[in-house]
Amino acid sequence: MLLQMVVLPYICFSLIHGLGSMTPEIGKRLFRSGWPFLAALWGLTFVLIFLLGHLIPKPLVAFIGNATPGKNADLSKNFLSFLVPENPFYDLVNNVVPAVAIFGLIVGAALMHLGKKEPLLGLLEEVNLTIEKILKWLAILSPIGAFAHIAVAVGTVRFEDLYKLEFYVISFIVVSLFVTFWLLPVLLSSLTPLTYREVLKGFKTVCLLPFVTGLPTIALPFINYYMKKLGATHEPKEPDFHSTSQTVMPIAYSFGQIGNCMILFFILFISFYYRHPFVGSEKALLSILTVPMSIGSSATSINAVSFLINQLSFPSESIELFTETAAITLNFQVLMSVASILTLIILTLYAYYGLLQIKWKQLFVRMGSSLALFTVLVLSAKQLIHLGDNYENLYMNLTLHDVISNPVSARLIPEGEGGTPRPSTQSESEPLESILRTGVLKVGL
Repeated sequence: MLLQMVVLPYICFSLIHGLGSMTPEIGKRLFRSGWPFLAALWGLTFVLIFLLGHLIPKPLVAFIGNATPGKNADLSKNFLSFLVPENPFYDLVNNVVPAVAIFGLIVGAALMHLGKKEPLLGLLEEVNLTIEKILKWLAILSPIGAFAHIAVAVGTVRFEDLYKLEFYVISFIVVSLFVTFWLLPVLLSSLTPLTYREVLKGFKTVCLLPFVTGLPTIALPFINYYMKKLGATHEPKEPDFHSTSQTVMPIAYSFGQIGNCMILFFILFISFYYRHPFVGSEKALLSILTVPMSIGSSATSINAVSFLINQLSFPSESIELFTETAAITLNFQVLMSVASILTLIILTLYAYYGLLQIKWKQLFVRMGSSLALFTVLVLSAKQLIHLGDNYENLYMNLTLHDVISNPVSARLIPEGEGGTPRPSTQSESEPLESILRTGVLKVGL
């Protein structure tokens, strides 16, 4: 609750300040330079998530519990209301994360075109610094809440339930490591003069402490240090390289945290886990909603997941499942996000200053072979992975003795043996009369 207190205002104000601090000319040039790489990062992440989603069996329908089909139809019906900030105050109060993010984008783009905007920018900067200070205080308190969740989970969860979550946690870690230490370095080394080894060295400098602490904001001074060092290699030809990186950094921090897109994988997993199947085109709509929900830091994931769980009518314990598994997955989410922030900054600046060196053959061979290998591994693992959901064996373990103290004795008739034949004169519309007359109720299993 404390984390959710400041997350939505921080998303809104940081976007307004980041966009509004630029001039329209610089904003247009940076947008033209950076949007293809941002789209590529998002696209790669969604491809990997849906490939992993292929390993998740098609959800059955749960006849016990709150997860019933049709309850999540509001996603299709109210899709635009989640994206269009018709009433920003309502969106803030009701945790409508996509609309809040888009409101920040619209206001930031408008502020970009104002002349005398320095007083407002100064106020927004102070507000953001205040919220960041609160987030740092909460970071000190957050281990208490995390350990409390872990203690409750370990003390109450059954081992068979832990086994059911094993697939989600391991898949999350594998994708994070694959993206951080292979796909992103390959992308950078194929599009810039940097080598694979140099990229990994830069990731080590920037990503280590955020990964250990689970706080992406800690990466900002390390990114600043690395960009200053990288800018020194391009002087005196590009003397403004480092100063431009300071303009790009807040925008990349807000938009480039692709680790936050993994909330889509969590929703796909609990769709199976709680037997809560999606209907129609809801998976596609859910993917679109995930993009604005990924804006911001890792703390916004809690709000985003809470919003989706409420809107899609998942069981209330779904949010507890997310926070409990986040004790393990959050650090890897931050690792992937910080690496993608640095990747987006470097690619945007190199495109802005015309320093890109695209090695097409290396790009297609390495990226193509990597995605092909990942696909083959997923298809192969499909035959080996057998997942159990929250309702596994639930119905089979229920017996009459659980609800009736003295049940009537029953007899199972194997197929082929048949039973007492019903009189041929009995009409199909009068089964009750036959039951009352014979005292026998026959049920097909």
